[in-house]
Amino acid sequence: MRVIFNDLLQTSDAPAALKTPALADTSTANGLTVTFPASAKYNAIGIGNTSAPEIIVNGQTITLEQPDTNGLYMLPQEYEQNTVTLSISSEYTVGRIAVGFAHSVGLSPAREPGFWSTNNSRTTLSGQVIAGVGGVTGRKITVDVRYKLTREMVADIEAAYPSQIGRDFPLFVDFLDCSDSSRYPWPRLYAATDKNIVLQSSVRRFLYSKKWTFEERY
Repeated sequence: MRVIFNDLLQTSDAPAALKTPALADTSTANGLTVTFPASAKYNAIGIGNTSAPEIIVNGQTITLEQPDTNGLYMLPQEYEQNTVTLSISSEYTVGRIAVGFAHSVGLSPAREPGFWSTNNSRTTLSGQVIAGVGGVTGRKITVDVRYKLTREMVADIEAAYPSQIGRDFPLFVDFLDCSDSSRYPWPRLYAATDKNIVLQSSVRRFLYSKKWTFEERY
């Protein structure tokens, strides 16, 4: 699994609509140069809520999967600088963009994909179902990380926790680097996880474990 724990755009001068966790807050990103407070490493981009077929990052074209666009996309190379240039054709809008370092986190073979719903239907005394109004449904998956969280990953989680993870910001993930990626039902997700993080340590080395449940968000 690859995941951007720390979204560098959150402390940048990017438009506010591109940084909010709600993908319904849309903006344009045509020929946009974003500046970070300091030089940082990044190798991936997260995209949410766009029908654009591609995005150009630092002059490199990244093809977006349709129609399941939301999620993490790797860049052709790693950068270490305090800017990023983004360009999506002006005929398209985008809900959120994240830029950061995508850590490759090893997963145990066990995986638990499923679905969630906020629909609140009602069953009458006569046994009829009255459909709820305004609910949504989504996908979720539980994965198990066994002693694969390194010092660098934990540092990124800690850096992002006060302003992002601890505030329920969803993460951009993909499962394309898994050795059994074809057995995962979805290649990528924009998903929230438990903001109360407890890690289990290895006895001999700085390696930690955690069971993650990712629930799709919009």
